[in-house]
Parts: sequence; structure tokens; C-alpha cells
Amino acid sequence: FDFFYAPSFTHRTDPGPSQDDDDWYHDLGLNTSLKLADRLRLMLSDSFSRTLDPAYEDQGTTLRRDSDYYINRVNGGLDCDIAPQSVMTVRARHMVKAYDDGDVADQYDQDSIGATVGFWRQVQRTMGLEIMADYAEHHYNDGDFDVDRDSSSVYGAIGLNKNFSQHFSGMARVGYKQFDYKDDAIDSEGAPFVRVAVKGAPNPGTRLTLGVSHELKNADEYPFASEQFTGVDARLEWDAMKNLLLAASGSYWLGRYEDSVVPTEYPNQVLSDPTWAAYLAANDVREDGDKATVMAALEAKILLPMDSAVRIVQRYENVESDVSQDFTRNSTSLIFSKEF
Repeated sequence: FDFFYAPSFTHRTDPGPSQDDDDWYHDLGLNTSLKLADRLRLMLSDSFSRTLDPAYEDQGTTLRRDSDYYINRVNGGLDCDIAPQSVMTVRARHMVKAYDDGDVADQYDQDSIGATVGFWRQVQRTMGLEIMADYAEHHYNDGDFDVDRDSSSVYGAIGLNKNFSQHFSGMARVGYKQFDYKDDAIDSEGAPFVRVAVKGAPNPGTRLTLGVSHELKNADEYPFASEQFTGVDARLEWDAMKNLLLAASGSYWLGRYEDSVVPTEYPNQVLSDPTWAAYLAANDVREDGDKATVMAALEAKILLPMDSAVRIVQRYENVESDVSQDFTRNSTSLIFSKEF
């Protein structure tokens, strides 16, 4: 049983017109696991964040809508040892995201629900094989113009985990993902699903992680129902002292947005909503295109007594988008966390 709370104070440059230079935000989390029997384990986790948009969340999610929000994620499931060196896993999840501003909430509030079934087997002393299937439903608010971006997705994948040495490991997951849309005018589509990552410890006290991803996912930009996402991420950690950890991380995300997945009611909004039309004109927003995001961060974490810590994070974000606002932002965060 693990419960944590992490309040953070953030200072940012170039805030939106409705934002302050400084703000407080909060993260709460709960992780539990229970051994029900010799071969059966139960797990449950919940994470709640009261935070700022844009925010570093899932891959591909850096938005500028100048509105605070809360997000809550619940995950639960079972692990069952069905045979020696073989494990069956079942997972269910739910996410809800809600904005403070009513006008923003009408278009951007969202929730999703999903489930995954997987089978893992250790085929060699240093290698494991994984097979999985996943189903999810994605729901967005329709807004005043009934722009229906809802969809469902299903994918199957096979994964491989390999320990190349005591200090170096890797994983690869390859499959296919299919999207179906609630708007009947949008055709179903599918695309490959790929995730490759390596972890290593080049030196004692140093850890390096590199990853590459490609998938079809539910879109983080309005009014699109999905996007083609490609991303590269890296993180380097160094135990500078007994109670001091330093880290540097970076990522590059490229989202491709097609006009073929824009709901049929959206043109009515462009014609009937002067405020939205003015936003599109002011930011030179196109009906389709790319969004490229570069993020970099430096972090220092100081471990304190009684399972607590202080983190200082300096983050840089740059977004160049054909389908939304371009922006560059620097932010400095001071975060205190406590585990119970």
C-alpha cells in the first residue's frame, strides 16, 4: 500500500491571457497490491492531478488552451501464474479529464475506458515473450455544435523483453490498431502499433532510457477524432550524491492530423461561431497538417527523511503546429512529495 501527495509551485513565462505567472498544483496517488493466493495477485492504482494545460501527460499531449483542469486515472487488475514461467494478466482502466472554463469544457472534456488481456512467458533465462489484446472507448464532449469525436479502438500486439547483460535490457512491442468512429461519415481505419525501448546503466549510479513509438491514437487536438503519432524520448539519471539525484530528459513528438477524421458537424461551427473563426484566422490554423513538439527538462531531486523529497524541474516546450497555436514556454517547478 503506497499513498503519495505532491504539491508543486510553478513559475512560467509567456502565460495565456487568463493565467498567472505563478500557480500551485497538486498530485495525489494510490498504489496497492494484494496477494490473494499463491498464484493470484490483485493490483489497484489511482492518480489524481489538479494542474495546468499544457501539461506533460501521455505521449503526444502538449496543449495550449490556457485553462486549468483536473485529471483522474484508475487502473486495476489481476495477475495469475497459470504455469511455471507463465503469467496471465487482466487490466481495466478509466480516465476522466475536466476543465475549469465552461466554454473549454464544452469541447475538450473527455473520458475513456479500456481493458487489456495479456499472456507473458519466460522462453529463455534472459528473454520473455508477451501477447496482448486491448479494447478502449474514447469520449469527448460534443459542444454546442454536436461535433462528435467519439471512437473505439482495438489492438493486438506481440512483445519481446530481453536482458542483454546485467546492466542492459530492451523491449519491443509490435502490433496493429484499429479505430472505429461514432460519426458514420468517418471510415474505420487501422495502422501498425510499435514501441521499442532500451534501458542501461553505462556507469554505476547512472541510468539511461531511450524509446521510440508509433501508433494511431485518439487525438489531442480539436476537432480531430484521431491522429497518427510518432515519438522519440530519452532520459538520463545520475546519483550525484547519496541523497541527490540529477536527471535530464527530452522528447520529440510528431502528430499527423487528417481532414478525413474531422466530424461532419464541424463545418457548421466554423460558419456559425465568430469567436472560433477568429481564433482559426489569428493562428493560421489549417484543416489538416502536422504538430511537432520538442520538450526538454532538467531535474534535481533531493531525498529527505520520512519518505519525502523535493524536486526542482526546469522545463522547455516548443510547439509548431498547423492545426493549433504555436508557442514556446519555459517553466520552473518546485515540488514537494511525501509517501505514506
